[in-house]
Amino acid sequence: MTGPPTVRTSRYELAKALMVGGANDEEADRQLTLALGEAGDQPPEWLLHLELGRLRRHHDPVGAVRNFLDATRTASQTDVEPAAEEALAALVGVEDGSLRHILSDDDLAALRARARADDAPAALVRLVASLLMLRGDAAQGLDLLVANPTNALPSTDLQRMVDAAAYIRGLIADDQWQEAAELIAGDQWIATEPGLAADRALIYYALGREDRAAGELPDQATRFPEAVVRLLLALQRAALLAGAERREAFTDALDLAVAATQIASAGAEASLLRAQVLLEGALDLDEGRRLLRSALRRLRDDLDGIAWWRAQQKVRRDELYAYFRIEVAAALGDDKDVLARAATAGSTVTDYLQDGAIAELEGEILEKRGDIDGAADAHCRAARAFQSANDRTRAVDHLRTSLSQRPDQAAVCDLAELLWESSFPADVGGDADAAAIEEALTQLATVSEPATDELAVRLCFLTGLAVTRQAELTRNAGRRWSGLPHLLVAALTGAEPAYRAAHAAWALQSVSLHRAAWLFAERAVGGGPVTDAWLAETAIVMRFDWAGQLDARSRDMLELIQVGAWRDSLLAYDSLLRGDLEALQPMLDRDDLTEPWMRQVRAYGVARCRGYAEAVPLFGEILKDCLATHNAITAGDCAVLLDNIDTAREQTALAVAAGDLDRCAAALRRALLKVLEGDLDAAAEVSSRLEREFRPYLKRSYAHADLPTLIAEHAAATPELSDVLRRLRTTAEVAGDDLEFDRPPTAELDAGCVGAPEPELDRVVGTLLRAGGKLSEGNLYAVAAALGEVRFQPELNAAAFVRCLSLAAAR
Repeated sequence: MTGPPTVRTSRYELAKALMVGGANDEEADRQLTLALGEAGDQPPEWLLHLELGRLRRHHDPVGAVRNFLDATRTASQTDVEPAAEEALAALVGVEDGSLRHILSDDDLAALRARARADDAPAALVRLVASLLMLRGDAAQGLDLLVANPTNALPSTDLQRMVDAAAYIRGLIADDQWQEAAELIAGDQWIATEPGLAADRALIYYALGREDRAAGELPDQATRFPEAVVRLLLALQRAALLAGAERREAFTDALDLAVAATQIASAGAEASLLRAQVLLEGALDLDEGRRLLRSALRRLRDDLDGIAWWRAQQKVRRDELYAYFRIEVAAALGDDKDVLARAATAGSTVTDYLQDGAIAELEGEILEKRGDIDGAADAHCRAARAFQSANDRTRAVDHLRTSLSQRPDQAAVCDLAELLWESSFPADVGGDADAAAIEEALTQLATVSEPATDELAVRLCFLTGLAVTRQAELTRNAGRRWSGLPHLLVAALTGAEPAYRAAHAAWALQSVSLHRAAWLFAERAVGGGPVTDAWLAETAIVMRFDWAGQLDARSRDMLELIQVGAWRDSLLAYDSLLRGDLEALQPMLDRDDLTEPWMRQVRAYGVARCRGYAEAVPLFGEILKDCLATHNAITAGDCAVLLDNIDTAREQTALAVAAGDLDRCAAALRRALLKVLEGDLDAAAEVSSRLEREFRPYLKRSYAHADLPTLIAEHAAATPELSDVLRRLRTTAEVAGDDLEFDRPPTAELDAGCVGAPEPELDRVVGTLLRAGGKLSEGNLYAVAAALGEVRFQPELNAAAFVRCLSLAAAR
């Protein structure tokens, strides 16, 4: 070194002096490390790394390798040989995992490019070849040695190994899998060389020897070829499973694919594998297709040159792989291959999402070819499959496409039903889709005259559903009545009586026709065993909503309800209204009650079992939440119990306006509010209304929930009021003992508790309810006579309504 000394050179010279004798190696290490950070180019960086490596080789072999490799990386081609020789010697005993942390892929690629140069020293060639083999790329390592044998191959043994590796890879390239397996059996080095493990595993995979292939692979794949075979085996196993097990297996396979992507630095083959997992596993159709297109753009001319791709084609004969090949053909733009493969594709084990995807591709191609009818049929098939896969968005899109290509009344009904389903939030707390209902009604209006009786019934039913849902979304109480004629007459036709009667029951409950709701709910479940949870829920709710108690059959049906908090809350409600306080105890400390009515049952229980004071915060929280969510009927209940008279009156008026509280129940509550304000003479009105009340639920609620809670509230402060409330409770209990279950389905209409906004609508609903009552009695002549009186013309789908009316009367 020449020139004036610098800090860099001074530190280097000091380190050299300290290294003499080895007594001050630690300080020498520190000085060399500091020198690397000093300005200047003397001594050169590679020399500082070389000296650090020599200093560390005994106490820190991995650190020494890092320094020797840094010296090799930064040295010029003329200076590199001593650094490469030191690095090559230091590699002995270094694990691949450690090597990955000290040499990046980019640095290795740069060294490989230098080793391929004509003037590359032999030590550099051998070093890079060893690095490649340690990193799992035996092919490139061996190729590098073969490319420069004069400089790099020190022995005939190494030449023989290179030749053997090249030969077995040649057999793989020519798809001579059996010959390759025989070569493995006859060559100890090929059978045991770690750098060829992935080759051996792929050969056994191609020959259908999955266990042997798996046995060749390490527990944790650190090389891309190993990760590929591991993933191919996982895909093959997953394809044999079904249901949740299959989905879990493909989810695990996706983890393997992601790991392979990380090993391969997101190369095209890695993207192709991820796409295959996503598509075969029906995990993400959109992302799978995106990755597939991206990978094939880069691999288009080389796809058949990929050994694992060819091996998979040889081995896989299952439906999931056949589906994936259809997606590959589509991504390659090979329409002919798509149609040919789709024509023979099976659907025994494929997912509905995959069936829809195949039909979708068929429809797009047939449309391009001008086969409009074929395209429309394919889009309808796609819609049905996507609907079964719970992908409503795709199903709706395909039905729209089909209808744009060819009008079809059945497709209109399918689309309207899907749009109705789509109007409900996908998740709890999500937003409802009012536009979907508007589109459903628009689609239904396009059918002026149903082609068949079956379509007439379906059109009528769907119109009722859509109108009822529209009223719910727009908070239009009067509009709720407009869907009833369609729903009721569709239920009376006898077509699919269970579900149509159940939907009618919920619509009737929404307008406070509780007796009729129970009637149609009973019709929905019939007299036999019930296996459908939603039908069971319908029957349980409507009976309890009318009777205020669970009978033996309701308790049996509760076993179908999976939501434990809902089931337990209803059982507790039944205990409350029976006066069985002991059975309420388990509910008092529950913290998993989300619905207001569940929390209200718990609050009543706390008031009855632990005292009013402990229940006050519970009622207060419910009131606050219900005011925020516009739940006027429950807010009014809680306001009464909290002696918040003004809020109770306000919420009562809102509940009536919204159609959630009938006029009779509202009048009873208003009379009670007068009593609570101190007008004790109003107790006579409360007593009279309780005696006249015919809905058992309301009587039981006052007798065992509301009045006992109010008595506890006022017992100490206003004993006179408390005595009045006790007398009212006695009246409610006596009235509750005489429960009237034989009321006609028009009970609320006859009593003037509820009514439709238009007289004609009121009359037709009453007539249809009476017909429903006669049908339950088996009096078909009376049913026909009642229906014959109907002269109603609804604003929507009148033709379908009239035809359904005739069908119901003809029964």
